[in-house]
Amino acid sequence: IVVDEIPMRSRSSVSMALKWPLQSLRNLLLTFPILLGSIVLWNEYLVYYAKIGLTCRWPEGTEPDPLRVFMVSDTHLLGRYRGHWLDKIKREWQMHRSYQTARQLLQPEVAFFLGDLFDEGLWSDNYLLREYADRFDELFSSRATRTIVLPGNHDLGFHYAMHPETVAWFRRRYGRGLVDVINIGRRPFVLITSMALHGDGCKLCGEAEGRVKMVKRSRECAESSNSSSALCRSSLSAVEWPQLPLPPVLLQHFPLHRKDESECVDVPESDPERLTKYRDQWESISLPATEQLIDALRPIAVFNGHSHRPCTKRWIRSGGARIRAFTEWTVNSFSWRNGANPTLLMVTMSRENQEAEPLVAVCHLPNEFVCIFLYALVALTYLGYSILFVRRKVIERRYSAVKMK
Repeated sequence: IVVDEIPMRSRSSVSMALKWPLQSLRNLLLTFPILLGSIVLWNEYLVYYAKIGLTCRWPEGTEPDPLRVFMVSDTHLLGRYRGHWLDKIKREWQMHRSYQTARQLLQPEVAFFLGDLFDEGLWSDNYLLREYADRFDELFSSRATRTIVLPGNHDLGFHYAMHPETVAWFRRRYGRGLVDVINIGRRPFVLITSMALHGDGCKLCGEAEGRVKMVKRSRECAESSNSSSALCRSSLSAVEWPQLPLPPVLLQHFPLHRKDESECVDVPESDPERLTKYRDQWESISLPATEQLIDALRPIAVFNGHSHRPCTKRWIRSGGARIRAFTEWTVNSFSWRNGANPTLLMVTMSRENQEAEPLVAVCHLPNEFVCIFLYALVALTYLGYSILFVRRKVIERRYSAVKMK
């Protein structure tokens, strides 16, 4: 008898909880804020910890203390003119909560933002750019993780729309030139402004091409036995290249040259956009610019964004007697405004084995459609309780009237 009481009490408790909103109007009115508060807490806060904490894992190699890096692209923070203010608040909160939760749980050493930080930077003056940059820092900055950004076409404009003053502002704010080398540990990262790779002889393109040539000379000096020459010392000092033959990681906003996504190993053949043509210097950099970068840098890996779609492409190039291979990762947009499945990349790099290619894992953010479904489910549940409550009161009144007769 004692054993049977436990499930009976459990069923009784559940039944009482389900019937509680129907007992009085006060209970019904209290049900709504309880349901709403619970679902808001889950959808707007706890779901990020659940999704990222349970599904995102660093790719593990053999090294005990690897360099761990986030790759994030295309946040597209809305400005004053495009998009609804409610959409702006919603998207910014989603990205802020996703990034800070991932940073807190996964603890990367560095986070790279691969361009298109803002949505309206290309149309903005210095005052608005400062406003957007301050907002970006509020959402994504952290003392525990080094944040490094590079510009995209929505920050500076496409090649034809790039203004020297906007380029100068970005340089002052973020310390970012058209071509930069940043050393983290012993690994060089080369950051390229894609819109300055048109090769049409413009001032910005000339500056970028000259910088790429200097980086090439510095790499060759670092790899040669004659690195002590005056020319090599000057080149190495100019780009802060380490005195070791380290293959760099190339970061830019535009993908390398591609005709379409048919060579992307992670794009299924059933995807209707897989064969959509890429236009040179609009969706990807040109083939000559791609050849120039590969020849100058000989990267061990390439990361970029811009397309708002993920793509993993394997490159195999012959360089003299040696065949060089590397992988290009195009990072999906981090904003739900640009697609239903935003992601970031978690990259693990060896600090000792400099020839080892990076290990990459994709961290998927919460599905917005699931959150919308839960909101709709709560609304329908409350509506159902309201209908049952009204129906019950009508029946009770009819019963009371019949009983009085």
